[in-house]
This record gives sequence, structure tokens and C-alpha cells, in this order.
Amino acid sequence: MSSTLAERLRVALALFLVGCGSPAGTESHHISANYDRACASVADCVPVFEGTVGCCGLSLTCPNTAIRADALAKYMSDAESASKCDIQPPCPPGGMCTSGRVVCQAGTCSLESPPPDAAATE
Repeated sequence: MSSTLAERLRVALALFLVGCGSPAGTESHHISANYDRACASVADCVPVFEGTVGCCGLSLTCPNTAIRADALAKYMSDAESASKCDIQPPCPPGGMCTSGRVVCQAGTCSLESPPPDAAATE
């Protein structure tokens, strides 16, 4: 690889990291699913992602928990704020998710893990 190309790649990577390291208006890129989880049936629940959200937002994440459906608008607003970056990188298309099954168990929304061979059967 030529030194010019290598230097360009280093600059691009540095800009990407600076952009993601300095979210506009937020302290971090983390979103916790601290939303209402109460449910009477599975219809009250929706799957969401909890964890670190990159500059590309939720498009590169897979659901790993569940919250009450009427808390989804607040969650989406918070997730959008968590993914804001000073410099927005180009975002690749989202991947395929094998999420678990949303359940309402003992009055609480949750996401059961998919079976280990779920990816092979989809």
C-alpha cells in the first residue's frame, strides 16, 4: 500500500473516531432500556436494543430486550440522541438479526433468547 493511501486511510479513521467520540448533545452513546416494562399480554411489548449505539443509530443493532409498546416513542427519541455524532460517517446497510421471542412473563416484558441453531433455520 502506498504511503499516500495509507495516510488517507489514517486520516479517515481519525475523523471517524473523533466524530463518534464527540456526540453532539449527549454524554455517551449508551442507551439503557430503563423504560416501562409492565404488561398484561405479549401485545403490550416490543423488542428494543440496550447497549452502545454507534453513529449509525439502531440500524446496526439487534434487539436484546423488550419494553412496553407505549414507551417506544421515548425510547426511539433517546436512541436517536445517543447516536448523534459531530461528524456523521457513511453508514453501511443494517445486518440480519436473529432476535428472540418477545414474552410477557409475570407482568414484565422480556425477550427470550433464540435457540442456538436459529440462524441455521432461518
